[in-house]
Amino acid sequence: MDQLGQRIKQVSNEFKGYVETRIELLILNLSDKGTLWLGDLIQHTFNLVILGTGVLFGLIALGFYLGEILNSTPLGFAIIGGILFLIALILILAKPKNISRRIQAQIMHDVIEALESKKEHEDIKFLEEKKRKED
Repeated sequence: MDQLGQRIKQVSNEFKGYVETRIELLILNLSDKGTLWLGDLIQHTFNLVILGTGVLFGLIALGFYLGEILNSTPLGFAIIGGILFLIALILILAKPKNISRRIQAQIMHDVIEALESKKEHEDIKFLEEKKRKED
């Protein structure tokens, strides 16, 4: 009976160690994914700032160009402002929910794909360990 008690205690300690290891692995994987997403976010934000700056200067140049053609700089900027206002109004009235749904679907797809690839990797690792123990 003493051996059975020791064996149960050993199994419970091994299980406890396994759970603790899994929790640590989960934390490491989440931090890895989080830092990857943060890095992507920073890169995309930087790219959008550069693109936005380029578009802004292009629109300013277009405003000056239209102002020269029309012999009125304020009129050139008013035309550009009016076009941008109409585009913004169309976007606000259309309420493109489709865009947010696409973004949400893409994020969910990325998360599910990452989890599935991780699960497959863990399954292969588990099978390799099991095979080594059997040998």
